[in-house]
Amino acid sequence: MTMLNEETMASVVDRSIEIYRALGSAEAIMVPAVITAAEVVDRETGLSFAIQQIGWTLEAIGGPNLVAEVIYQVEDRLDDVNAAVFLNRRWDGYPRP
Repeated sequence: MTMLNEETMASVVDRSIEIYRALGSAEAIMVPAVITAAEVVDRETGLSFAIQQIGWTLEAIGGPNLVAEVIYQVEDRLDDVNAAVFLNRRWDGYPRP
């Protein structure tokens, strides 16, 4: 299992937070998962696709523990349980329509 160094982890957490906020924070939970580039038609679907790709990349390089660590750090930094719910819904392996 690959782990990220502190600087890289902070960058991934920052990007995940930016996307979560750009999608409207708490409202982001309701944004449908976009799992293919063909589904990207506007800013919202592009951001949803980006967060999906980040999750799959984390899973590929570090497995579920790395995914969980990023989710934990995002939630901790924002002190927002909705951020964890949003990321869990994207990164738990079950994209939702």
